[in-house]
Amino acid sequence: MYVQTEHLTSNTLSQVLPTDDGGAQISDIPISIVDDSRNTQTMESVYLQDEWRIVPVVTVNYGLRFDHYTAFSSGSQVSPRVNIVWQALENTTLHAGYSRFFSPPPFELVANNSILKFLNTTNAPEVTSGDVVKAEKSNYYDVGAQQKLTNELTVGWIVTTNRRRT
Repeated sequence: MYVQTEHLTSNTLSQVLPTDDGGAQISDIPISIVDDSRNTQTMESVYLQDEWRIVPVVTVNYGLRFDHYTAFSSGSQVSPRVNIVWQALENTTLHAGYSRFFSPPPFELVANNSILKFLNTTNAPEVTSGDVVKAEKSNYYDVGAQQKLTNELTVGWIVTTNRRRT
């Protein structure tokens, strides 16, 4: 089992000028915007894997992974993985596999409440709303071959596709 915890602290003081609703500056006297935000991100992961040799030249590697995170948003996923390797000849292997991946969003992203503090100032954001950042989830497929030409040289060919989803 893998557990990781990170703590984010932001202590920012910005000097900006006030504007009207149309973005025109209405004063030459700067105002201070304080953003003292804190958050903690926790990620937990558990992974089980095994290998099964069906016959001497065919091996199946398989596993199951569970990931969970909590930060500016939270999410979790169970991710299966399976890969089949066939040793077609003494120096030639073919393989095919599937994996589901789960990647939490970067923790250094800025929270929406920090962005909204700058409305009606000279540092106002162009976009003032958005969805909470979510984890990236994807299905990954691959097939390939390897040929060992010498003890020092192996050549390979692989085709992959990665289908993202949220």
